[in-house]
Amino acid sequence: MSGTALEISLEIAPGEDSHIGLELMASPEGEERTLLAYDAAKAMLTLDSRQASLHPLFEGRLSEAPLQLEEGLLRLQVYLDHSVIEVFANERVVLTARVYPTRTDATGLALWAEGAPATIASLRVWPMASIWSSRH
Repeated sequence: MSGTALEISLEIAPGEDSHIGLELMASPEGEERTLLAYDAAKAMLTLDSRQASLHPLFEGRLSEAPLQLEEGLLRLQVYLDHSVIEVFANERVVLTARVYPTRTDATGLALWAEGAPATIASLRVWPMASIWSSRH
């Protein structure tokens, strides 16, 4: 899966000690990437854009938000729109980042998990078209 204009819907049940997430807009070797992660042990959602760009003037950031899961399920709605990443988690938490990858191949998307097993309930990814490509 890859792209810079995507809508991602993910429902995942992390284990008690799971550390799970999505690697967004990643170059093949990971030189540029943004990480969206959930640490089940800490009940913390993070969006880390500190490696989003190789440009020397780019300053990414680490955004964190506490998130206790109801029914043990993490529900993510993620929108990638070229330089904007918006994350909506369990209809209660919102994290955003501006990213400016320098590499044209920084389009990768990957799901990862560490620690206790996690179960994917659903994962759907859609490409988003530009509003400028539509004819009215």
